[in-house]
Amino acid sequence: MMRKKKTYAGNPVITSIYTADPSAHVWEDGRIYIYASHDMDPARGCDLMDRYHVYSSSDMANWQDEGEILRSEDVKWGRPEGGFMWAPDCAYREGKYYFYYPHPSDSKWNDSWKIGVAVSEYPCHGFRDLGYIDGLGGFGMIDPCIFVDEDEQVYMYYGGAAQCLGGRMKGDMLSLDSEMRPMEGLYDFHEAAWVLKYKELYYLMYSDNVQPCNNMRYAVSSSPLGPWKHKGIMLKPVGCETTHGSIAQFKGEWYLFYHNQKISGQGNLRSVCIDKLFFEESGDIRCVEQTGQGVMACDDSFTEIMAVDYDGEITENGCLFDHVDGGQGGRASLRFYYNNASGCLSKIYLKVNEKEEFLINLLADREEADITIDLKCGENRILLTRECGDAIVKSMDIVLLDGGEA
Repeated sequence: MMRKKKTYAGNPVITSIYTADPSAHVWEDGRIYIYASHDMDPARGCDLMDRYHVYSSSDMANWQDEGEILRSEDVKWGRPEGGFMWAPDCAYREGKYYFYYPHPSDSKWNDSWKIGVAVSEYPCHGFRDLGYIDGLGGFGMIDPCIFVDEDEQVYMYYGGAAQCLGGRMKGDMLSLDSEMRPMEGLYDFHEAAWVLKYKELYYLMYSDNVQPCNNMRYAVSSSPLGPWKHKGIMLKPVGCETTHGSIAQFKGEWYLFYHNQKISGQGNLRSVCIDKLFFEESGDIRCVEQTGQGVMACDDSFTEIMAVDYDGEITENGCLFDHVDGGQGGRASLRFYYNNASGCLSKIYLKVNEKEEFLINLLADREEADITIDLKCGENRILLTRECGDAIVKSMDIVLLDGGEA
């Protein structure tokens, strides 16, 4: 079967699992990548956020789940109970990708935040944890943002609890080259700092403290470390309490990446969205319009993908796919095809080789759901068990992402 391409991304753009806090980057391979936090379902506050996934696209409309890159179990210095893997960022330097994430080092989570770093030679797999950055962390200090200027100088920004700090980093991407200092001139800063440069100005985007739902604001400066001049609101409330996002230019167009709670109706089960962003001639950012159809494919670079089909064995409470060929083993993109005539959200538990993975959403207005997992070499057993709703999964196809044939 050929996986067909979409003309519009749709919002939310990632629907199979709950993702938030998207950090978007364009790398040297010409693709755009989203590094997102993962709201584990069922939620318990924000405690259970874990298992970061990466997504990539060549055209903004068709997105590939590249799979999980890091979980709390991989962080040996981290909170013993795990969880609390909050909003991340990623940067590239001299052939390596550096993944930055906030995580507590103690059971007293809000007093022990650190900024961890993982590294890989690839943008979407193979990451290994290197520890945390000395000199960063403390009460409520989260949401790392890495900005690489045109002269290759690297800057770190982070913050929370109404405090935003910034400073220079060394070329090793693992240590500070200056003391972190307050970013002066920001109005009503809450968290979620994101920095970019457009023409001759630096822009710092962030969320404010407005209740019950935050706005996304921005400020500008002629220097990457300020002082900053507040310019106003660029994204109005998204329907949930938090707002957090990033801005990226891709193939000549600018985009805002953000999240909402459209699928779940819960502020701790969020979903990544994308809409176009426009700069006025003055350099001001036009307030972004939140749309349901999302952004249109920016070109014809996406090619239909050949996938291997499997028919499922319908069980009393789900669907079984047995003898699934994992090739040589590694990442596998699964696409489930289903009928959902109830008009309501359905959910299924995914279990691979007797190991329970997580809940997958089956939306009423769609007919397929994608997820990327690891399969072992040779035969695999994939069991889907209905958690809620009336959707029926009948078939599946697979694309092996790490080579080999299924």
